Amino acid sequence: SLINRWDEAIAYYRKTLKLAPTAAVVYYHLGDALATLQRWNESVIEYYNAVELEPNSLEFQDHLGFALTQVHRWDEAIAAYRKAMKIAPDSDVVLKHLGDALRERSRVQPILEQAESDLDEALSYYGQAIELNPNNVLADRQKMLEMKSDDPGLHLQLGKALTKQNQFDRAIASCRRAIEMNPDAWEAHHCLGEALASQNQWPEAISAYRRATQIKPEFFKSYHGMGEAFMVLGNLDEAIAAYRQAIKFNPDFYPAHNNLGDALAKQGKVDEASVAYRKAI
Repeated sequence: SLINRWDEAIAYYRKTLKLAPTAAVVYYHLGDALATLQRWNESVIEYYNAVELEPNSLEFQDHLGFALTQVHRWDEAIAAYRKAMKIAPDSDVVLKHLGDALRERSRVQPILEQAESDLDEALSYYGQAIELNPNNVLADRQKMLEMKSDDPGLHLQLGKALTKQNQFDRAIASCRRAIEMNPDAWEAHHCLGEALASQNQWPEAISAYRRATQIKPEFFKSYHGMGEAFMVLGNLDEAIAAYRQAIKFNPDFYPAHNNLGDALAKQGKVDEASVAYRKAI
């Protein structure tokens, strides 16, 4: 049976360690074998042996952290994940694991302030994981909302990540929820504009972009998004005005110069279009 095979593997690893007691990777594989059989306390011991010999191994620290969570040793698990994060700060997997451990520890924290601190930190790590890999948004969305459903910044963050994942209906709902909670959140209006534009809802996208510029007049990307929407609708004068505003606030934003050239060319203003195209190069 499979269990017998794992038992044989464990016996083999233990025999190997008698011959090579400083072989960190063997302790690691022994820990994995024990973990497969859900012998968590034993696996923790072997993972600790592995990280003692090779403390800078991402896999060793991450597997140690996971085994510790299985026996509810939250402080130690979090410490292991923090070490793993120092080794690989851009690992979305480690960030997710650290967030999970903090979320679980918050449930058993005796002091409310400590529990809230753990939740805030967990949200931060989930957010970073989503930034690094938007595929995480669908897995972590519900966890995050359960922790802090009344945070407009969280709904905005989810809206941005869902847009990157082409989950536009959900993105629109998240951005609108953020706006309900904070009507002056310019970034939520811009995010809503992007999601609506991706659904070809051009008039609604223009309204969202326009509201973003009213709150934060210098944000050039909202003008550019508005210009693109006007172009699709054939409103060339409005598109040109929007592109010029984008260029005013960021003269180095070459897509606005290029699109301005397109709009001017459609109006037959060849000389002006040529100037815009040259600036796009």
